[in-house]
Amino acid sequence: MAYHGRRFTRWSGSPFHTVLRILTFLILVAFVWWRVQRYLHNRRLRRQGIEIPEQKGPRAVTLLAGLMLAVYGGYMLWHLFGTVSQGP
Repeated sequence: MAYHGRRFTRWSGSPFHTVLRILTFLILVAFVWWRVQRYLHNRRLRRQGIEIPEQKGPRAVTLLAGLMLAVYGGYMLWHLFGTVSQGP
């Protein structure tokens, strides 16, 4: 990273960047929590002898990846058009 006359810290940046980082962390934690809960529930059902139907539709990780791509892709486009509109 380039030095711009001030001390660089890992979490420096605009408040929007901080909110985006926190939101990403919360989404990942919620996703892991949901997957663990689902795994434990399915394990309990299997132990009771109940057959678990095969999941149809997109997988959860596919939905999460799409959500993350949409959020960060939108941010990158917003940043690009904001930089271009300001000019050189």
